[in-house]
Amino acid sequence: MSAVTLFHTNDLHNRLDDRLASKLASVRNEEENALLLDGGDAVWAGNAYFRPGGEPVLERMARAGYDAMVVGNREFHFTETGFLSKLSNASFTVLCANVRAVRDARLPCQPSVFFDRGGVRMGIVGVTVPMVTPRSRVASFSAYLFDDPVEVCSRVARQMRDACDLLIALTHVGLRQDMRLAGECPELDIIIGGHSHDALEKPITVNGVPVVQAGHHGRFFGISRLEKEGPRWRLDYRLEPRRELAP
Repeated sequence: MSAVTLFHTNDLHNRLDDRLASKLASVRNEEENALLLDGGDAVWAGNAYFRPGGEPVLERMARAGYDAMVVGNREFHFTETGFLSKLSNASFTVLCANVRAVRDARLPCQPSVFFDRGGVRMGIVGVTVPMVTPRSRVASFSAYLFDDPVEVCSRVARQMRDACDLLIALTHVGLRQDMRLAGECPELDIIIGGHSHDALEKPITVNGVPVVQAGHHGRFFGISRLEKEGPRWRLDYRLEPRRELAP
């Protein structure tokens, strides 16, 4: 079974310019068995605002070759029009397993996805920080509600486990909740996180599950190389500073 490399960013907040996008595309394409992933909050807009024409940064992410991202709190909007508009320029997979539509609203995301690289079948489940819960004041007029991300991710991961070789959680819940998820869901092989802006120089391993996160604003991106070693995957992880991407 081949090794795979996961390149990942999080909390870009619209800081992915054309130069960085082209560099990410280059390093991704140098690896034969690779995915480029994002842990959410890629866009600039806040929760109350959305651009009717969509977010340009998502077009740059598509050109960079991103394979998937998880919804961050900044990608969310409580109206169907706003949520769909914010993600309309994402021509790659957008994930969020713990959001559900009410009143027949459409969802611009899906719970999970599978990719095949070099004979390795990878399953990815995405979850994000709950923005509108059933007890929230805005629940009565929101088109969407969120469930507990750790509970949902654990359930979906267990359903996916037998269908993939490598099981990844792509999250936007913050480091503490990622550590809680690792503790409650040992079925996962790696958690790639966001939201708390932690630039982890080394993985934090809980219950045998490594958690990684690459800071914010594109100052770093993560490189997680995984190779099967017995029943588990051996992780070689590092943060790559943006300055080293300069030509």
